[in-house]
Amino acid sequence: MSSASITLKSRLKTGGVRDDEREEGGVGLVLKGNTYGTVRNSTISNNALHGLEISDTSDITIEGSHFTENGSNGLAVFDEAVVTARDNCSTLNGGHGFTVWDQATMKLENNLCSDNAGSGIRYGDDSSGTAKENQCTGNTLSGFIIAENAMPVVEDNISTQNTESGFAYFDHAGGEARGNEGSGNGYHGFGIHDAAQPLVKGNNCTNNLETGIAYFGSASGTAQNNKTNSNGYHGFEFQDQASPTIISNVCSSNEEAGMQVSNESTPLIEDNKCASNGLSGIIVKDSARPVILENTFINNVEAGMLFEEMGAGMAVGNEAYGNKWGIYLDDSAYPELNSNEIYNNSSANIYDKR
Repeated sequence: MSSASITLKSRLKTGGVRDDEREEGGVGLVLKGNTYGTVRNSTISNNALHGLEISDTSDITIEGSHFTENGSNGLAVFDEAVVTARDNCSTLNGGHGFTVWDQATMKLENNLCSDNAGSGIRYGDDSSGTAKENQCTGNTLSGFIIAENAMPVVEDNISTQNTESGFAYFDHAGGEARGNEGSGNGYHGFGIHDAAQPLVKGNNCTNNLETGIAYFGSASGTAQNNKTNSNGYHGFEFQDQASPTIISNVCSSNEEAGMQVSNESTPLIEDNKCASNGLSGIIVKDSARPVILENTFINNVEAGMLFEEMGAGMAVGNEAYGNKWGIYLDDSAYPELNSNEIYNNSSANIYDKR
């Protein structure tokens, strides 16, 4: 449908067939041109490609509808289209539940995206918009994927039991993630890759099989006021050349470290609390060079701060007590230590093997 006003209610659109040679067809419903209006209480299923495709400069609101068992995406938005989707379900599709490309804008509210072969929700290219109070569970990739140059605001969502991460950022993606739950996923609560640089604030990342919030590649951005507790590896992890700013987070009861800094990463880690972790509060290894300022490391099984291999950087104004060692220095580690309060650790306040 092109350049029209529409109201579709209680429709069933199924069985769209794709002509692969001509690269045509296979979509349950196509809205393009300057179409505007509403799709409500409809079921769009079993189409060879997308359930619903919206493109050009269309402006569509979708409510109470179900996109299921389509060959690619449940809902796909392209070009400069503007879409508001609320109270919908997108399940069991061969690609993503909801996906937006180009310069399109997608506002998602209170949708369920589950058991899709891709992600639950994907923002790509130069797209934008908001995703609030959605639930993404049981997807084969991540609950949310934000990629390329997309900059959405992702707020108060639940992303659990996905095969990969709750929220995954790639390429140069950014935007904000606030007040979300990323728990019980196969990789991380948040996996931030490549040169992505989101603001990750006030999220809860617990019981993920690997890490609560993990940075890779040359990822940066800021993580503030998050809780990363009871994860299978670490609360936070920094690899490669990652250089984010990590402020005022709580990392507790993780199986390994509260934070692990490795490879050549250089994060700024300030005013965090790492407590009761299965290994150390923070582990600095390889050739990593973090700046560790005014953090608290308490009641960790091994060290408050452990520097091993060629681990270096700077630790200033930190407090470490109730650990086995306050600071553990391997024989080749060479951090700069200044004005730290290290006391009441059970084996040694500072254990220096150098």
